[in-house]
Amino acid sequence: MKRIILFILSTMCSLVLTACGSSAMSESDAKDEVLSSLTAYLSQSESVDSIEIIERNTDKEAKTDTILCRIESNDGEKAYVKYFKANYGHIDKTGWVLNSMTAERNDQWTNAPLIGASDTPINESLLNKPFLIDEDEWFIDEKTFVSMSVASRDTKLDQKSETVIATVILNGDVLSAEGQIQLDFKYDDGWYFSDYRVSTPFTTSVLAHANLELTDNDIIAIFKKHDMQFSSFAPLTEAEQLAEDMAGDIAGEFLGALTGLPFLSAMFATYDESAQSISISEDKISDFTLLHNTVSDKGTIQTFYSSFALDKGIVKINVLAKIIYEYDRINGWIIQDVGFVPDVISVNIGGTSWSGQGTAFSTSTDWLSFIIEITEQNEDGTLQANLSFPSEQYSCTATGYLDSKRLTISFKFEEWVQSPDTGSSIGSFGASRNYEALQPTLSGYLRVDDISMKNFNNIHRENDFNVTLQ
Repeated sequence: MKRIILFILSTMCSLVLTACGSSAMSESDAKDEVLSSLTAYLSQSESVDSIEIIERNTDKEAKTDTILCRIESNDGEKAYVKYFKANYGHIDKTGWVLNSMTAERNDQWTNAPLIGASDTPINESLLNKPFLIDEDEWFIDEKTFVSMSVASRDTKLDQKSETVIATVILNGDVLSAEGQIQLDFKYDDGWYFSDYRVSTPFTTSVLAHANLELTDNDIIAIFKKHDMQFSSFAPLTEAEQLAEDMAGDIAGEFLGALTGLPFLSAMFATYDESAQSISISEDKISDFTLLHNTVSDKGTIQTFYSSFALDKGIVKINVLAKIIYEYDRINGWIIQDVGFVPDVISVNIGGTSWSGQGTAFSTSTDWLSFIIEITEQNEDGTLQANLSFPSEQYSCTATGYLDSKRLTISFKFEEWVQSPDTGSSIGSFGASRNYEALQPTLSGYLRVDDISMKNFNNIHRENDFNVTLQ
C-alpha cells in the first residue's frame, strides 16, 4: 500500500513540473526574449530604445508563442521605427527557443534625423559647382578647392531640413578667393543636398607668385617698343562725327566733290592708304597717368589703361593706351597686346613747305618739280597756299582744307597756270584759264613722323597731281 501511495505522488509531481515548464512567458520575459533575439537583425551601431508588443498568439498545447513587436531604435544619427514577428517554441528541457524572426509591416517602417548633415555630404555637395566671382565663373573641383569649414547651421529636425553656411577658400592660377556659401539640405531616409547660393560674396587676392605690379616707367618703356597706328579713316566717335558734320559746309567743296561719291567710300573702297605708324619716345611724352587696371578670367588676364600727351612737333596727340597681360603657368606674365587710341588735339602747318613732282602742268610726260607752301591756316580748317614750279618760273594760288582730327589735307588750285612766254595754258587739255572742270586738285594725308604729305594714289583724274610730297 505504501508503494502505491509513493507512485501516485511521484506521478503528480512529474505532471506539475511538466505543466510549469510549458507555461506562457510573461510580457516582461517576452520582451527580454525579443530583445536578445534582435541582435542579429539590427546594425552594430543601433541600440533599442523601446519594445512594444502589439500582437501575441500563445498556443499552450502546441507550445508555441508568436509575438509581433514595434521596435524603436537609434544609431546616433537616425531614429528608427521597425516591426518584427518572433516565433518561439518550447522544449521541455531547454525552455522557449526562437524558431524564426521576420520583418513585418515594411511600409510602416520610418526613420528620422537626430542630427544634421555630416561634413562628408557637405564637401561632396560643393564639388563641380559653379560660382560667379568677380563676374568670372569658378568651379569647385580638386584643382581649386583648398578648404571648407562650417560657419553656422540652422537645423530643423521636425521639418527635416537644414541650412549650412560654409566658408570656402579656392585657389586659381593667379587669385585666391574666399567667401561663404549657403547649402540647403533635405531629409528623406538620409540627408541630401537640394540647393546652394553665395551667402557672402567672394573676395579675391593675388597669390604671391603671380603678383604683377607696373610703375609708370615700366609702362612707358613698353610703349617705346611699339608704334602707334593711325588711320585717317578710322571710325569716328559720336562727338567727332557731329563736329565733322558741322564742318561739312567748309570742307565739302574740297572733299569728294570731284568723284560725285561720298569721300570715304570714294577714297578707300579697296584699302586704307592713309594708315601710318607713329613712333613713341619718352622725351615726347608728357602728362602720363595710369588710369586703372582690370582683372578678368580668374585674374589670368590683366589690362592696364593709361593716358598721355604725345608732342610730335606740328602735331599734338592725346593718347589712351592699354597693355594686356596674360598669365602662363610656366612662363609667368606675358604681354599679349599693346593698343593705342590717338586723338589729335592740334595741328599747326602754317609756314610749312613741301616739295614734290607732278605731271599735271607738264607739256610732256616729264615730271616737274614743284613746291607747295602753306601761307595761312585758319581756325575753321581752311588753308591758303602757293604752288610754284621753279624750273618753269610760274606759280598759282590754292585754297585748301585741313581736317585736324583725321590729318587729311585737300587743295584746289584756283588759277590755271599759263605759260609766261606764250600765254597759252600749260598741259595737253587745251583748257582755258580758270576752267573749273579741269582745275587740278590734290588730296592727301599728313604723315606725322616725317612731317610730310602723302597724296592719295588710288583715285585718278587726268588733271590730278600724281605726286609724292616730301
